[in-house]
Amino acid sequence: MADPLTTIPGVASGIDWSAVVDQVIAAQKKPATRLQATIDANGRRKDALEQLRQKLAAVQGAADGLRKGKALDAFAVSSSGVDAAGRSILAATVGTGAVAGTYGITVTALAAAQKTVATTGWNGTQVLAADATLVLGGTDIALKAGDSLATVRDKINAQTTKTGVQASILSVDAGGADQRLVLTGQKSGAANAFSVADGAGGALLAALGIGGANAVDATDAAFTLDGGATTITRPTNLVADAIPGVSLTLTAKGSSALTVDRQPKAGVDAVQAFVDAYNTAQAYLKTQAVAGAPLQNDAFVRSMRGSLSSMVLTPAARVDDSGIPTAVADDMTALNAIGVTVQKDGTLAFDQAKFNGVYPARMNDVRALLADRMSTFFSYADGVTGTYTGQVDRREAAMDSQNVTMAHRIDEINSRLDKQRTALLAKYAKFEGALARMKSVGDAMTAQFSALTKSDSN
Repeated sequence: MADPLTTIPGVASGIDWSAVVDQVIAAQKKPATRLQATIDANGRRKDALEQLRQKLAAVQGAADGLRKGKALDAFAVSSSGVDAAGRSILAATVGTGAVAGTYGITVTALAAAQKTVATTGWNGTQVLAADATLVLGGTDIALKAGDSLATVRDKINAQTTKTGVQASILSVDAGGADQRLVLTGQKSGAANAFSVADGAGGALLAALGIGGANAVDATDAAFTLDGGATTITRPTNLVADAIPGVSLTLTAKGSSALTVDRQPKAGVDAVQAFVDAYNTAQAYLKTQAVAGAPLQNDAFVRSMRGSLSSMVLTPAARVDDSGIPTAVADDMTALNAIGVTVQKDGTLAFDQAKFNGVYPARMNDVRALLADRMSTFFSYADGVTGTYTGQVDRREAAMDSQNVTMAHRIDEINSRLDKQRTALLAKYAKFEGALARMKSVGDAMTAQFSALTKSDSN
């Protein structure tokens, strides 16, 4: 809708009423402008809080691995040994729960799934001569006269979830004149062998070419450890429960030496990762302490730098809340015992040589110290980064609520000022119209006086 003064731009008065009204409205809009500035500032604070969340989440993650000891338990595994064809006897991976050691493994058998291949084939037009029932692994599969070999295959595969057997067709020649049914067990291991029978006691198996020896028998994997007399068997070639923390994949028959070693840098890398995450968080907090920073006036954030430093300096508890002694050693109650110290600027320094002096030689004492101190860091960081209950989420929720309230207030102010602007423009348009009419009357009277004056002169 056009302004009421669009057609009366202050010609009579010489005043730009639209500009006057805009200045009046702008002056009254300052509260809304201040509210919008607060909303924008809240947006910047939320962005800064999200960055803080990420920094402390990194501290929390590094502390978690150290407090649980997982970060100290990094092992490497290697194996040697090939068969006559040059194939590796086994492959191995290492996980949690591993212990250092060397093992001799002799694989005497590999796990296999049963495979039964027809000894005679069908041509491309051959079909069953009569109805029949194939009993596969105790499951009846109804076949009909006129079924082709492909139909037989499909009917078997429709029951795979029950039988554990998958059917396929092997084309012996390129022209398709010799097609043979292949039955393959879906699981390896002797317990997963399957039987094939003719339910009608007729000639179905002979017609399918099945009934002789299996192409591959279902067998278990078998191996011995360290020359032991007891043979260990498993239904698959993946063995995850024979050696603590080690998963074996048996690939060939023969003997292999397996070595599990603690990675010497595991502890150093884990503590360094914590120090780096801590220093990154402290550096970010420092940027928020300067004038104009989004979180400059956040009391919790201002105190966070000191809280983090205090947690580094606080010694581990020698007794728990019940007065029972903990596993913390007398000479290893502070993080400086493993080379972690606070510098003047609040960041941490890590003396790797000092750490290597106690790790892994005093593994249990290092574990106890880190379990105590890193639990404190983990809990503190969780109180900041935790979903819903953490400081970041609580502050963001409060700002979101504040922003909604202020946005409604801005809408109310804008709506009121829009109406006021319309009313003022209408008022000044009416005034401009009246002034124009008065000017018109004045101009007419001036013209009449001029005419009378000329008449008198004549």
